[in-house]
Amino acid sequence: MIVPQIMGRRYVPACLKSVAWEGFNFVGHEIKIVESTDLYGAFVWPSALVLCYFLEKHGEQLCIEDKNIIEVGSGTGLVAIVACLLGGTSCSNRSGGADWKPAV
Repeated sequence: MIVPQIMGRRYVPACLKSVAWEGFNFVGHEIKIVESTDLYGAFVWPSALVLCYFLEKHGEQLCIEDKNIIEVGSGTGLVAIVACLLGGTSCSNRSGGADWKPAV
């Protein structure tokens, strides 16, 4: 029963353009992610949706606010974005190298 609820957070635009993107609704925000079709890791992993849902539902119990959260191997960084929206201080390392960039 939880899978349809989680997958219901994902939507695809009605009008497709040359740049593919997907939208997600978490923490009262519409988050648009541009995915890469030529890179293996640059798309939203199903496990990221599950973790975003878990953080949204249990973020207060986990005391995310004002915590430093590092997300490694994050694909597009959706989890880091949701963690930031929940009040966490978050950075995402997507390439595995020294060129980390803030997720938000």
